Amino acid sequence: MEYKRLNTLIKSLDETKRMAMSMYQEDSETEFRKHYLNLAMQMEKLTNQTRIATVLDADIDRRHYIATVKDELNITVRDLNGRIGISMPYLLPKNRSVDSESYIIEPLVCALQGFIEKHHPEKIRHALVIIRSVYTDDNKKLLRDNDNIEIRHVINIISTMLLVDDNMLDILLCSRVGKTAHTEIIISEKAENL
Repeated sequence: MEYKRLNTLIKSLDETKRMAMSMYQEDSETEFRKHYLNLAMQMEKLTNQTRIATVLDADIDRRHYIATVKDELNITVRDLNGRIGISMPYLLPKNRSVDSESYIIEPLVCALQGFIEKHHPEKIRHALVIIRSVYTDDNKKLLRDNDNIEIRHVINIISTMLLVDDNMLDILLCSRVGKTAHTEIIISEKAENL
């Protein structure tokens, strides 16, 4: 076992606990929200560190582990009558101090690989990619950042795995209120939508 990695995990866990406890001292609702977002990003960082340590130190098959993470995150890819639909966790507004997008990359790739192996879709020549952020009434205050790094990473994965040419795509960002917060993505040939 790599004790240096384990010590890093313990320090990150202690920092996460410290951040959570400090939220009780906040009187301002604005500061409370800011600390809540920072706590969420810290927890994602801890999740990534734990994922790496689990695969490297516990001698667990990485592909099997990422498939389990994909299922736990409820990332699905399905055929929508010739279009491809992806459902994945709610993408947070970017806090550039933490690489929050990395938690989603490998599980999304795993989900897309499974879809491609099962359905063998043809690569799309000119795609329309619709990214819809679904908010609940209690989190719709977190407006999308249209220059969001997480979205750019997701688009890069989609381009690489599903498109003939990654320069031939149009992106539409939209949002709606729903029962659960998540992100929906629909990919289709642009000609279908004219």
